[in-house]
Amino acid sequence: MSQSPAPMNMWQGSFKYIHILKLLKKLKEYPGAAIGLSALLTTTMVNMEAITKQIKEEFPETTVLIGGAPVTEKFKVQIGADFYGPEPLSVVNYLKRGAQQISH
Repeated sequence: MSQSPAPMNMWQGSFKYIHILKLLKKLKEYPGAAIGLSALLTTTMVNMEAITKQIKEEFPETTVLIGGAPVTEKFKVQIGADFYGPEPLSVVNYLKRGAQQISH
């Protein structure tokens, strides 16, 4: 007999709570940092919006970059993220361009 899984929203709620606190603590230590979020499934994308909102409320200068298989440019706009990368190299190039602008 198989065991029923816990309701998804319960798991996501505690997962998000634990990790967002750690993330916000690190942002206090590293102001102006860029944060990358990735989702491999549409079920994990829902967390990106809440995390992005909380980051932008507490640290509006933080750049939020998103990517992953189900993520799109439209979703980036919807959740208020700063950059969408369809593949990892596009995120690296975006960050390099930003670093070059700062150094000049």
